[in-house]
Amino acid sequence: MAIKHYIATKDTTIANSYQANLSTTATGSNMGAADVTEVFSIWGQVSSSASGNSLEASRALYQFDISNIITDRTAGDIPISGSVDFVLKLSNAEHRETTPQNYDISVVAVSESWSEGSGLDLDNYRDIGQCNWNYRTSASPWGDGGASAKGGVFHTGSVEAWSNEIQFKKTFGEDVTEDLEINITPLVEHWIDDKISNNGLAVMMSGTYEDGSRLRSFYTKKFFARNSEFFFKRPRIEARWDSSKKDDRANFYASSSLGDAENTNTIYLYNYLRGQLTNIPGLHERNTLTVKLYRDALTDTGFAATAKITALSKTSGQANTRVLTVHDAEGQSVSFTIDNSISTSTATKIAFANANSNATQFATNIAAAINAADTAGTLNISATSADAIVTLTMNTVGSAGNSVSDIAGTAATDSVLTVTNQFSGGGVTEIIGGLTADTGIYTASFALDTTASVIYDVWLTGSTQFYTGSIAVKSFTATVENPNSVYNTSIVNLKPSYSTKETARFRFFVRKQNWSPTIYNKATETLNSEVISSAYYRIFRISDNYEVIPYGTGSEQHTKMSYDQSGSYFDLDMSMLQKDYAYGLSLAYYLNGKYVEQPEVFKFRVEG
Repeated sequence: MAIKHYIATKDTTIANSYQANLSTTATGSNMGAADVTEVFSIWGQVSSSASGNSLEASRALYQFDISNIITDRTAGDIPISGSVDFVLKLSNAEHRETTPQNYDISVVAVSESWSEGSGLDLDNYRDIGQCNWNYRTSASPWGDGGASAKGGVFHTGSVEAWSNEIQFKKTFGEDVTEDLEINITPLVEHWIDDKISNNGLAVMMSGTYEDGSRLRSFYTKKFFARNSEFFFKRPRIEARWDSSKKDDRANFYASSSLGDAENTNTIYLYNYLRGQLTNIPGLHERNTLTVKLYRDALTDTGFAATAKITALSKTSGQANTRVLTVHDAEGQSVSFTIDNSISTSTATKIAFANANSNATQFATNIAAAINAADTAGTLNISATSADAIVTLTMNTVGSAGNSVSDIAGTAATDSVLTVTNQFSGGGVTEIIGGLTADTGIYTASFALDTTASVIYDVWLTGSTQFYTGSIAVKSFTATVENPNSVYNTSIVNLKPSYSTKETARFRFFVRKQNWSPTIYNKATETLNSEVISSAYYRIFRISDNYEVIPYGTGSEQHTKMSYDQSGSYFDLDMSMLQKDYAYGLSLAYYLNGKYVEQPEVFKFRVEG
């Protein structure tokens, strides 16, 4: 679930505009129970030689219960700060009056508390009450009651160091039906952290669009209020985040030169106890786990230990008779003597006659001596050289080679060569996994260069093993064709109706169109769902095609679906949908650089 809605708990309109008689203003009028709010500026409706052209304005106020957001965050229903966006959504209310074009609207934090009131009249301003243009409550004016405080007091200017983080602006163009949608995350986070008091926010014409300096009116923009009969058009803060989990257990690829970031795989461990996700007790304070990877079988001992030697450029006088001693995992050792009289290494001697002041040749001769001892059966180690570097590899695979004695001898202590690193790295591949932001869910990400067709993952800490699984390994391949894959999609758990009190999980099965299995495959195989790594959903109302949740393919990726070895899925909080209506669910897949909407529409109903 990557969307949560928080509906306004109070809203109203405050205005100083003239009533129909063009002499009385609406500064004492209240519109707190109206089903719309209104934002405008009117210039020059009344003029006189004494005061010049009149200036009128209307502003909308909204407040939201931030305690609900705090409760959801504490419960883990929405992510921590920095991982979620909070978007203010106000729905345009169409009307028969003029509507402005090409203007800016500002959204600012209100700095004082206010009463919603029960007034209804937005046309003639006949309902007197608070709050209004002059008074925020029945007993308290805005600010000090002075002229500059009328119309509300807001967190603006440079008084607070963070003022720029809680002022927002939306530019409207030619579309007179456009909704207001603006990211107000910094303001909501300040409310949550109690850096400023939650007195709601104000929506008004911005700067010169309200102050008359443009010598024209911007009349009138209306938004549906919380008392609107239209469920989906009530003012709300929408929490959005990418909750998708990409579990590559059924989509695991070995590293390839054909890919880069694509070589990284992520696998998950879900710790369910009695039906509840639960953190594993007794882990490291950072909640980390070790994941051991075995190739082809759990008895696989993994990788061989390696060591590196750097040959130095020395004269025959410096190198001759020096000794290099090397031990293997079986306990055998050979002490190789550097011999200035020979040009070909043996199983006991390192040639130096042709390596005088030549580090590269010296490295070649060291590797040749070790390989000769390997052939003779006196040392179970092989070696290669590149430039002046000699790489030694235990022929015995596993961790035993990590514990052999140091590579030593007078050749090392007399600085004829340098032991870059002793034997290490033997054993199975080990990676570190850790707890995600979700309780009881652990993950590990890694690239693996392997030719194995199957790997086994063992999740453990110390000697305590928690889970052992298997993963089929795929390989990236290039092709001479440009495929245009077409898919068939079904929901495996769709119900005819859902309750507004539940969070439903929709799980999908995907296969390529025109897939034609053999009779043998049909009889013997369990068909796995295709993995679509970037899949998105949208929800619309069947009766009028009203789009309730659009595709969230932008930066927030808030309708991106998760996937695991059973296919794609997402969770949906059904309380966001109006009851007693039928809804449609559509999918879009990101394929070959573009979003492709799928033809299937899945229908369900929401009950109370």
